[in-house]
Order: sequence, then C-alpha cells, then structure tokens
Amino acid sequence: MNIIQASPIYGDFSNKKEILNHYLKNKDFYNESLFNGTYLNKQDVENMNVDKLNVYYKNKTKISVIDIKKYK
Repeated sequence: MNIIQASPIYGDFSNKKEILNHYLKNKDFYNESLFNGTYLNKQDVENMNVDKLNVYYKNKTKISVIDIKKYK
C-alpha cells in the first residue's frame, strides 16, 4: 500500500470535510513524503499509483485519510 503524507500549503484545515472538499476541487497540498517540498493535487496523486493520502490538520495534531480509489 502506497501512502503519501501531506499538509495544507496556506493556513490550516479545521475538519475532515474541509480537507475532502479541497482535494475534490483539485487544489494543492504540500507534499510531506516522497519529494518533500513539492506541491501535489488530486490529479497528481491519481497519477502516482498511490492508495491513500494522509493529510495533517489542526496544527499537525490530527490526520485525515483520503482513499484515492474511492474518489477517482
């Protein structure tokens, strides 16, 4: 199972619903994994053979998991 860790680029998310809406609108996240320092969005993740996207939120104290195949 391939998983990428990500976080918001600007500001922070307050709940999982905000994260999912951001993802589905193909907006950017900061890549905390493989190529640390790059940006990625829904289209990028779908092309990377990734199963899950873990997104940090609430000052990196919580993680929301997005199942990539479910939202293709």
